[in-house]
Amino acid sequence: MFAKEEPTDQQIDMVTNLREKFTSSLSDRGTQFWFIWADANLQDTWVEAFEVDKFPQVVALRAGKTKKYMKLATDEVSEENISNLLDSIIGGNGRFTKVKGNKLPSLKNKE
Repeated sequence: MFAKEEPTDQQIDMVTNLREKFTSSLSDRGTQFWFIWADANLQDTWVEAFEVDKFPQVVALRAGKTKKYMKLATDEVSEENISNLLDSIIGGNGRFTKVKGNKLPSLKNKE
């Protein structure tokens, strides 16, 4: 999730619920999800690479040989909408966009 503010307790709880749901249902199938919050102000090169223009925004990244991403299709960041995004990826229906140049930017450290 890219956001310009620290995550709220509600957002943290939402991600915790999603992590538990998808970790338990996929643990024996090889698919793994990691959930992170990224400071959009600091990680501006990532925001640009994923063409994020609204905040908060959820982006799913496939960092294999070909780097691809998929953004949440709606402006509403909710547990249901993120769950639908992840379900579409698991079901093979996710429409990913290739990262330009097939290279991910470096993460910036907070000084």
